Amino acid sequence: MKTGLSEESLDDSMTRKRDRERKWEKRRTRVREKRESLKN
Repeated sequence: MKTGLSEESLDDSMTRKRDRERKWEKRRTRVREKRESLKN
């Protein structure tokens, strides 16, 4: 049987993963916007 502690650490790693993905998404969007402004 799993303890609440292990579930908590799993949640923590998932949250970190999500934060990292969000960060990368922001960076990617910024690069895309830069590229678009260069075209115009």
